[in-house]
Amino acid sequence: MLNTVISRTLTAALSVAALTLAACSGETGGSSSTPDVDVDPYLEDVVMGDESAPVEIIEFASLSCPHCRDFWKQEFPRIKTNYIDTGRVRYVLKDFPTAPAELAIAATAIARCAGEDGYYEVVDDVFTQYHDIMDALRTNTGVLPILIQIGDRAGLSTDEVRACINHPGIQDYIDGVMTEAAEMGVNSTPTIFVNGELVSPHDYESLSAKIDSILDPSAATAEPAAAEGSE
Repeated sequence: MLNTVISRTLTAALSVAALTLAACSGETGGSSSTPDVDVDPYLEDVVMGDESAPVEIIEFASLSCPHCRDFWKQEFPRIKTNYIDTGRVRYVLKDFPTAPAELAIAATAIARCAGEDGYYEVVDDVFTQYHDIMDALRTNTGVLPILIQIGDRAGLSTDEVRACINHPGIQDYIDGVMTEAAEMGVNSTPTIFVNGELVSPHDYESLSAKIDSILDPSAATAEPAAAEGSE
Protein backbone atom coordinates (compact mmCIF):
# COMPACT_ATOMS: atom_id res chain seq x y z
CA MET A 1 0.00 0.00 0.00
CA LEU A 2 1.29 3.44 -0.88
CA ASN A 3 2.22 5.86 1.85
CA THR A 4 -0.69 8.33 1.82
CA VAL A 5 -0.26 12.03 2.49
CA ILE A 6 -0.26 13.02 6.17
CA SER A 7 -2.30 16.14 5.51
CA ARG A 8 -4.57 17.53 2.85
CA THR A 9 -3.47 21.10 3.55
CA LEU A 10 -0.08 22.69 3.25
CA THR A 11 -0.45 24.52 6.54
CA ALA A 12 -0.92 21.29 8.46
CA ALA A 13 2.04 19.69 6.71
CA LEU A 14 4.38 22.62 7.27
CA SER A 15 3.34 23.56 10.79
CA VAL A 16 5.57 20.76 12.05
CA ALA A 17 8.66 22.20 10.37
CA ALA A 18 9.39 24.53 13.26
CA LEU A 19 9.17 21.56 15.62
CA THR A 20 11.55 19.38 13.64
CA LEU A 21 14.63 19.94 15.74
CA ALA A 22 12.93 18.96 18.96
CA ALA A 23 10.63 16.31 17.57
CA CYS A 24 13.27 14.53 15.56
CA SER A 25 15.96 14.63 18.21
CA GLY A 26 13.80 13.80 21.20
CA GLU A 27 14.89 17.01 22.90
CA THR A 28 12.47 18.57 25.34
CA GLY A 29 14.40 21.67 26.26
CA GLY A 30 16.63 24.28 24.72
CA SER A 31 16.03 26.62 21.84
CA SER A 32 14.94 25.58 18.38
CA SER A 33 15.23 29.07 16.91
CA THR A 34 16.87 29.45 13.55
CA PRO A 35 20.62 30.11 13.88
CA ASP A 36 21.97 33.38 12.50
CA VAL A 37 23.53 31.60 9.53
CA ASP A 38 23.00 32.36 5.88
CA VAL A 39 21.94 29.42 3.71
CA ASP A 40 20.90 29.44 0.08
CA PRO A 41 18.67 26.44 -0.71
CA TYR A 42 18.21 25.50 -4.34
CA LEU A 43 14.48 25.88 -4.91
CA GLU A 44 13.96 24.72 -8.47
CA ASP A 45 13.55 21.35 -10.15
CA VAL A 46 16.80 19.40 -10.16
CA VAL A 47 17.15 17.57 -13.47
CA MET A 48 19.12 14.36 -13.53
CA GLY A 49 20.31 13.49 -17.02
CA ASP A 50 20.27 15.27 -20.34
CA GLU A 51 17.81 18.17 -20.24
CA SER A 52 17.10 17.64 -23.94
CA ALA A 53 16.27 13.94 -23.53
CA PRO A 54 13.04 12.94 -25.32
CA VAL A 55 11.52 11.29 -22.24
CA GLU A 56 10.91 12.90 -18.87
CA ILE A 57 10.19 11.02 -15.66
CA ILE A 58 8.64 13.05 -12.85
CA GLU A 59 8.41 11.35 -9.48
CA PHE A 60 6.50 12.84 -6.57
CA ALA A 61 8.30 11.35 -3.59
CA SER A 62 8.78 11.81 0.12
CA LEU A 63 12.09 11.28 1.88
CA SER A 64 10.18 9.69 4.76
CA CYS A 65 8.27 7.25 2.57
CA PRO A 66 9.37 3.58 2.73
CA HIS A 67 7.98 2.83 -0.74
CA CYS A 68 9.91 5.77 -2.18
CA ARG A 69 13.03 4.42 -0.51
CA ASP A 70 12.44 0.98 -2.01
CA PHE A 71 11.83 2.40 -5.48
CA TRP A 72 15.00 4.50 -5.25
CA LYS A 73 17.14 1.58 -4.14
CA GLN A 74 15.57 -1.30 -6.08
CA GLU A 75 14.02 0.01 -9.30
CA PHE A 76 15.60 3.38 -10.00
CA PRO A 77 19.24 2.20 -10.43
CA ARG A 78 18.27 0.25 -13.57
CA ILE A 79 16.32 3.22 -14.91
CA LYS A 80 19.35 5.41 -14.33
CA THR A 81 21.81 2.99 -15.92
CA ASN A 82 19.73 2.05 -18.95
CA TYR A 83 17.97 5.31 -19.74
CA ILE A 84 19.24 8.36 -17.83
CA ASP A 85 22.96 7.69 -18.18
CA THR A 86 22.47 6.93 -21.89
CA GLY A 87 20.90 10.33 -22.52
CA ARG A 88 17.41 9.09 -23.36
CA VAL A 89 15.60 10.09 -20.16
CA ARG A 90 15.70 13.07 -17.86
CA TYR A 91 14.44 12.62 -14.30
CA VAL A 92 13.03 15.05 -11.74
CA LEU A 93 12.12 14.28 -8.13
CA LYS A 94 9.36 16.49 -6.72
CA ASP A 95 9.50 16.84 -2.92
CA PHE A 96 6.11 15.82 -1.54
CA PRO A 97 6.33 15.30 2.24
CA THR A 98 4.31 12.51 3.81
CA ALA A 99 4.13 11.09 7.33
CA PRO A 100 6.15 11.76 9.37
CA ALA A 101 6.08 15.14 7.61
CA GLU A 102 8.50 16.82 10.01
CA LEU A 103 11.17 14.33 9.02
CA ALA A 104 10.43 14.58 5.29
CA ILE A 105 10.59 18.38 5.39
CA ALA A 106 13.85 18.35 7.34
CA ALA A 107 15.48 15.92 4.92
CA THR A 108 14.20 17.90 1.94
CA ALA A 109 15.64 21.07 3.44
CA ILE A 110 19.09 19.51 3.80
CA ALA A 111 18.97 18.21 0.23
CA ARG A 112 17.95 21.63 -1.06
CA CYS A 113 20.70 23.37 0.89
CA ALA A 114 23.24 20.98 -0.63
CA GLY A 115 22.59 22.79 -3.89
CA GLU A 116 21.80 21.63 -7.38
CA ASP A 117 24.94 19.48 -7.58
CA GLY A 118 24.46 17.89 -4.16
CA TYR A 119 20.71 17.41 -4.09
CA TYR A 120 20.50 13.84 -5.34
CA GLU A 121 23.53 12.82 -3.29
CA VAL A 122 21.64 13.83 -0.15
CA VAL A 123 18.49 12.07 -1.36
CA ASP A 124 20.53 8.89 -1.77
CA ASP A 125 22.19 9.39 1.62
CA VAL A 126 18.81 9.80 3.34
CA PHE A 127 17.45 6.65 1.72
CA THR A 128 20.67 4.76 2.54
CA GLN A 129 20.27 5.74 6.21
CA TYR A 130 16.49 5.31 6.07
CA HIS A 131 16.15 2.35 8.43
CA ASP A 132 18.48 3.91 11.02
CA ILE A 133 16.54 7.17 10.80
CA MET A 134 13.19 5.48 11.29
CA ASP A 135 14.53 3.33 14.14
CA ALA A 136 15.80 6.48 15.87
CA LEU A 137 12.47 8.21 15.33
CA ARG A 138 10.48 5.23 16.61
CA THR A 139 12.63 4.77 19.73
CA ASN A 140 13.05 8.51 20.32
CA THR A 141 16.83 8.09 20.49
CA GLY A 142 17.65 11.01 18.25
CA VAL A 143 17.16 11.60 14.53
CA LEU A 144 18.82 15.01 14.51
CA PRO A 145 22.38 13.63 14.88
CA ILE A 146 21.82 11.44 11.81
CA LEU A 147 20.50 14.39 9.81
CA ILE A 148 23.48 16.48 10.91
CA GLN A 149 25.83 13.73 9.73
CA ILE A 150 24.05 13.66 6.37
CA GLY A 151 24.40 17.42 6.17
CA ASP A 152 28.07 17.19 7.10
CA ARG A 153 28.73 14.78 4.24
CA ALA A 154 27.08 17.35 1.96
CA GLY A 155 29.37 20.09 3.27
CA LEU A 156 26.89 21.71 5.67
CA SER A 157 27.73 22.66 9.24
CA THR A 158 25.41 21.85 12.15
CA ASP A 159 24.16 25.44 12.24
CA GLU A 160 23.58 25.38 8.49
CA VAL A 161 21.51 22.22 8.84
CA ARG A 162 19.40 23.88 11.53
CA ALA A 163 19.02 27.03 9.42
CA CYS A 164 18.03 24.97 6.40
CA ILE A 165 15.32 23.13 8.26
CA ASN A 166 13.74 26.41 9.35
CA HIS A 167 14.33 28.35 6.14
CA PRO A 168 11.05 30.01 5.03
CA GLY A 169 11.95 29.47 1.39
CA ILE A 170 11.72 25.71 1.91
CA GLN A 171 8.14 26.09 3.10
CA ASP A 172 7.24 28.27 0.13
CA TYR A 173 8.87 25.79 -2.24
CA ILE A 174 6.95 22.82 -0.82
CA ASP A 175 3.78 24.90 -1.03
CA GLY A 176 4.30 25.18 -4.77
CA VAL A 177 5.06 21.48 -5.20
CA MET A 178 1.97 20.43 -3.29
CA THR A 179 -0.18 22.78 -5.35
CA GLU A 180 1.27 21.27 -8.53
CA ALA A 181 0.69 17.77 -7.16
CA ALA A 182 -2.93 18.52 -6.34
CA GLU A 183 -3.50 19.79 -9.89
CA MET A 184 -2.08 16.50 -11.21
CA GLY A 185 -4.20 14.37 -8.89
CA VAL A 186 -1.30 13.19 -6.73
CA ASN A 187 -2.28 12.00 -3.26
CA SER A 188 0.33 9.36 -2.43
CA THR A 189 3.98 8.56 -2.90
CA PRO A 190 5.67 7.51 -5.01
CA THR A 191 3.59 8.76 -7.92
CA ILE A 192 5.42 8.64 -11.25
CA PHE A 193 4.65 10.26 -14.58
CA VAL A 194 6.39 9.53 -17.87
CA ASN A 195 5.98 12.38 -20.33
CA GLY A 196 2.99 13.53 -18.32
CA GLU A 197 1.24 10.15 -18.17
CA LEU A 198 0.77 8.34 -14.87
CA VAL A 199 2.51 4.96 -14.78
CA SER A 200 1.28 2.41 -12.27
CA PRO A 201 2.60 0.09 -11.04
CA HIS A 202 5.97 1.81 -10.88
CA ASP A 203 8.21 -1.24 -11.18
CA TYR A 204 11.07 -1.29 -13.65
CA GLU A 205 9.22 -3.42 -16.18
CA SER A 206 6.22 -1.07 -16.36
CA LEU A 207 8.37 2.03 -16.57
CA SER A 208 10.75 0.61 -19.16
CA ALA A 209 7.84 -0.55 -21.31
CA LYS A 210 6.37 2.96 -21.25
CA ILE A 211 9.72 4.58 -21.98
CA ASP A 212 10.46 2.19 -24.85
CA SER A 213 7.05 2.85 -26.40
CA ILE A 214 7.87 6.56 -26.49
CA LEU A 215 11.39 6.09 -27.79
CA ASP A 216 10.28 3.72 -30.55
CA PRO A 217 6.51 3.88 -31.15
CA SER A 218 6.77 1.60 -34.19
CA ALA A 219 8.16 -1.21 -32.08
CA ALA A 220 5.27 -0.92 -29.64
CA THR A 221 2.59 -1.06 -32.38
CA ALA A 222 4.17 -3.33 -34.98
CA GLU A 223 2.37 -6.57 -35.78
CA PRO A 224 4.45 -9.61 -34.86
CA ALA A 225 5.98 -11.24 -37.91
CA ALA A 226 4.22 -14.39 -39.05
CA ALA A 227 6.13 -17.61 -38.58
CA GLU A 228 7.71 -18.92 -41.77
CA GLY A 229 5.31 -21.16 -43.63
CA SER A 230 2.23 -19.96 -41.78
CA GLU A 231 -0.92 -18.72 -43.54
